[in-house]
Amino acid sequence: MTSEPYNGYTNWETWNTALWIYNNKNLNDTIVERAVEIALDAKNDRDMTTYDMRVAIERMLKEVLLHDDPTEGWVSDLFHSAVERVDFTQIAELLIDECVRRVEL
Repeated sequence: MTSEPYNGYTNWETWNTALWIYNNKNLNDTIVERAVEIALDAKNDRDMTTYDMRVAIERMLKEVLLHDDPTEGWVSDLFHSAVERVDFTQIAELLIDECVRRVEL
């Protein structure tokens, strides 16, 4: 199976994961809070911030995968597709941009 762009994202898996992050208030708040911490720790090093954020998002979502009810939600939607196909770097970059916008307001 080839990976094709989907709704402006790397692929369907990345789009779906980002959708669940943005639509789940608790998950979004947790990830955005972590993104702010990472951005402050990185001291304006965008590459390091992106890498650290990617790792943090991937870890958090894999914990959800291990503990969530597989009959509904994010786990169910991604069950038939490989989590490894998710472009966590793209999601990290989008979340960092969102954090920057929030700080600028």
